[in-house]
Amino acid sequence: MNLPPNFPALLTAAAAWIDSLEQQALAHGRPLAPHELAFAHHAGVREPQRIRVLELDHFPQPADPALCAAAQAYGLLSERTCGLTAGHGILLRRGVADARVLSHECRHVQQYEVAGSAVAFLTEYLGQIVEYGYWDAPLEKDACGHEVAQLGPISLSQEKPLTPALQDQMGSDSIEFASVMAFV
Repeated sequence: MNLPPNFPALLTAAAAWIDSLEQQALAHGRPLAPHELAFAHHAGVREPQRIRVLELDHFPQPADPALCAAAQAYGLLSERTCGLTAGHGILLRRGVADARVLSHECRHVQQYEVAGSAVAFLTEYLGQIVEYGYWDAPLEKDACGHEVAQLGPISLSQEKPLTPALQDQMGSDSIEFASVMAFV
C-alpha cells in the first residue's frame, strides 16, 4: 500500500476528530428506535444499545487544517453527506437520511467493534480509501452490502420526513456516505 507521507499525522488528527464526534453523539444523540434496532442486528452490531444517533442540519468540518484540506480535496465530506459513523455514534443529516443510510452506518459501527478501537478501524479504513478509492474500498463495499431495502423513506426524527419527491430529486448517485471522514 502506497500511503501519502502525511498519513500518520492525518490518522492522528482523524482519530482525535472522530473521538470528539463520538463523544458529542453519545452525549446528545438518541438511542435507536425499536424498528431501527433491526438495522443494527442485521449489520451484526454486538452492542446496539450503545449506539446514539445525532441528527444535524450540517456536518462539522475538522478543525485541523491538513485534515480539512484532505476532506475538501477528496470531496467526501460535503453538503451532500448523509451519514457519518464515529464509533458507536452515528451522525445523520436531518431530513435526508433514510433507512438505507442508517443501516449502512450501522455496519460501520460493527466494523469499529471488530477493529477494537477507532485508531485500528481508521488505519484500515483510510488505508483502503487511499489504495482503492472510496467506492471500491472493501469496508465501504461491505457497508453498502448491508444496506436495508425498505418500502419507502422513513422519518428518523419525525420532524422532517424524507418525501418521495425529495428522494427522487436527490437520486441515488447524489447520496454520499461519509462514514468516518473517508477523505485522506
